[in-house]
Amino acid sequence: MGMTGQAMAAQVASTFPADDAVNVSVNLTAVSITFSEVMGLSSSYTTDVDFWGPLGGPTWSADRKTLTITRINQEPLPAGVTLKFSLFNIRDANDNLLSHPGQEPGQYSFSFMVGTSVDAIPGVVVTIPANGAAGISRSLSKVTITFTEPMDRCCSSIASSFPESNGTWSQDHRQFYWTRKDTSTKLLPGFTYTFVLNGIRNLERRYHGPRSGGIEPFKSLADC
Repeated sequence: MGMTGQAMAAQVASTFPADDAVNVSVNLTAVSITFSEVMGLSSSYTTDVDFWGPLGGPTWSADRKTLTITRINQEPLPAGVTLKFSLFNIRDANDNLLSHPGQEPGQYSFSFMVGTSVDAIPGVVVTIPANGAAGISRSLSKVTITFTEPMDRCCSSIASSFPESNGTWSQDHRQFYWTRKDTSTKLLPGFTYTFVLNGIRNLERRYHGPRSGGIEPFKSLADC
């Protein structure tokens, strides 16, 4: 209560992530806003659905001081983007509009940048066959490498003990295919085939990790 006996207008006490935060994890699953007073239940919000995904209903804490917005889409957020959340029609338990310095009555906006230095490095999601796999069919004709994001197709190469093959990219540039030219000859039994990617980088020219220069070996054992 103020000196006049009137209730103090509610303000935003904190947000998670903090306003203007950087290096926020791409695996962020929710944001939260904590207020200085007990709040009413009415609220609405907006954000960039292209990055955040579908909008779900926010939830209030038991003391009605913290509003949490949980992601429905659990895929990693894209690194390097700035997400802005805007709240509207925010009122306290006495039906007074939120009054935060520098913001319109009843409104509050905050933003943060997604992606750490590690998140910004493109990586391999999966390989077919899997790295270290055994018992691979001797008739295997193609190896597939799937990346976390679209890759630059201009400057990549692969070194391999696999028989002579052609390398091609998928239409979205996220998958690399290494296809044997001669499929009539079976792979050697009990032999470990190794593949080393070199110069693989994304469209922002960040090299694929974890090794410098975009080099990462994986191998499979033909056995049947």
